[in-house]
Order: sequence, then structure tokens, then C-alpha cells
Amino acid sequence: MGLEKAKDERDGGKWLPGGRLRRPRRLSGKSSFGGPDSRVDPSAGGWPEAYAFHPKHSMKALFLLFTLGASLQAAEYFTARNGSDTADGRSEKTAFATVSRGSHLTIRRCFHDGREISGYVPAFVIAFETENLLLENDVLINGMGEGLTALRCPDLTVRHCVFYNNFIRALTVLQYTPKRVLNLSHNLFCDNLPQKYNNSLLRVSPLASLHSDDNVYFARLQAADRHLVETNDIHGKLVGHQGQGQYYGENLVLADVQKLAEQEKNSRFGNPGIRVAPELLAANTPQMEWQKVELHWNGKQFAPLDFADFMSDGNNPIAHAADGEASGLDPRAFQASAR
Repeated sequence: MGLEKAKDERDGGKWLPGGRLRRPRRLSGKSSFGGPDSRVDPSAGGWPEAYAFHPKHSMKALFLLFTLGASLQAAEYFTARNGSDTADGRSEKTAFATVSRGSHLTIRRCFHDGREISGYVPAFVIAFETENLLLENDVLINGMGEGLTALRCPDLTVRHCVFYNNFIRALTVLQYTPKRVLNLSHNLFCDNLPQKYNNSLLRVSPLASLHSDDNVYFARLQAADRHLVETNDIHGKLVGHQGQGQYYGENLVLADVQKLAEQEKNSRFGNPGIRVAPELLAANTPQMEWQKVELHWNGKQFAPLDFADFMSDGNNPIAHAADGEASGLDPRAFQASAR
């Protein structure tokens, strides 16, 4: 599929360059950013070098292209001639950002506002066979399945990110071998929508690929009752069962993960005091109430949200990990010196 630079305004949105293009050391792999009729706001919420994504749904798509060694905030805009497929031939509905067979990529200070009352909401990122992909200080709201999907991505790192109200789970990472490591640290995982409270927040396989600690889980159930990780491989043994149309892994609570994987030793369940949700509603809360309270929908439009709405209360003990680092977004990354 051919790509060309976007030089005009499309569908009422103003497409602005995101800053200078950081030239890669060598071209290897490619990534496409966009979504059906999406809007991309550089300097989101007044934060320079931060991006907000507001997915909308039509037949046209905008894509952002960047390659090895580039970060999202240092890319230029491109538009796809074909609005139905991404650069690697996969459907545009797969994800807002598709990363395929690249390496050493960073997605930092991105605000994915996937709130929708109806219609399909793609995941923010789906990555295939990409080495050393880093997600850092991002906010991922909603996503029809999850916020992040990754397959066979060695040394994938997600840190200081906030996952909020993802529809089924926060993320799926299928590595197929323990040698491909998933590093999770200092993230804030807020629960799925109320009807999906029984789904594990994380789907990871094999379990031995998970290297995780110092995370906070803001859930609708207590730690002893909340499924944390779904996996189909524990110590090389296939676990779970075949269901209708798919295979279901075994669900583990925090204590299981600490025992079986020897991970999450310092991770905790609790309320970090984020402004967007001082409390989470109970499991099985009716959809209209959930939309009003947690998605901030007034019946006509969504209230604007910003990175600041997802920062943990610094006076709350759970807002800091055992090593003193922030749980969830790191405020230092949004200070003037970091911009």
C-alpha cells in the first residue's frame, strides 16, 4: 500500500506535524499510527511533546509512520491511500497503532482516549515481532478487547502507564517462549468495565515470560478474589480448557502469580486516588451509570480528560512503589524540564 505525506486538512480535523523527524540509525521494520477518522492532538492538554488520540469511526484513516530508533512524539504525519488496511496489510480496526517487525521503538506520553458509547474501539497498540518496544507514561482508555496486544516481542517493556476501563482486559502478550520477556513495572491497572470484572486484567503466556513488579491494581474486587493473570502455560505445562471458539487459560490471583512465577512481590491492590475515579463502581453496575460516572458521559458528550486526571495522589501511600518511584504516570516526565 502506498503512503504519502498528508498536506491538507481532512474531515474537519487539523492535521499538524508532530515535530521533527528523528532519523533512525538504519531502516528496519515499520509502524503505522492512525485510526478511522481519528484526531491526533500534539501537545495534548498543554503538555509539549505529548499526544492525545480520539478515535472516531468512518472508512477513512490517518496513519503516522515511524521506524527504528524513532519515538512517537518525533514523527511526521502520513496518510494511507487505502483506508481499509494498514501498511502491513492488516485491517485498520486491529489497532490505532500497529508496530510490525521493528526494534528499539518508544511510545511515550501518549493519551489514548478510546471512550465511545457505541461502535468499535480499537486497541491503542498492537505489536508483532518487535524487539525492545517501550511504552512509558501513556494513558490507555477503553479498547474493545484491550489497550495493548503484543505477539512475539522480545524485551517488551511497559512502565509508568495507566490502563483504564479497558473492555475485556488491559493487555494480551503472547510470547510463546520464556526467552521473550515482558517487563511490567510501576504501572496502574484500573479495572475492566463492570460487566467484565471476572476477566483477568492481564493475559500473558507463557507465565515464565512475565517479569513484573511494583504495579498497582485498582479493582472492583479484593485481591484474593480478583483474577490478575490468565495464562495457558505454567512451567511449560499447558493449562486451561478449550471453550466454544477459543482456548481459555487458567486464571491466577496475585498470590498465585507471586508463588508460581515469583513475580509481583511488591505489587499491591488499592485505590491510588486518581481524579478521574475517586472510587470504582461495583461489579455489574448498569451500563448507563458506568458511562456517567467512570467515562464522564453526560448524555451528549464526554467531559475532557487529561494526563493530570490519571496521576496518583502523591499523598497516598499506594501512589509510590517500594523503591520510591511513582505508581502509574511519573509526574517528573510531565515537568517543564522533561518537555
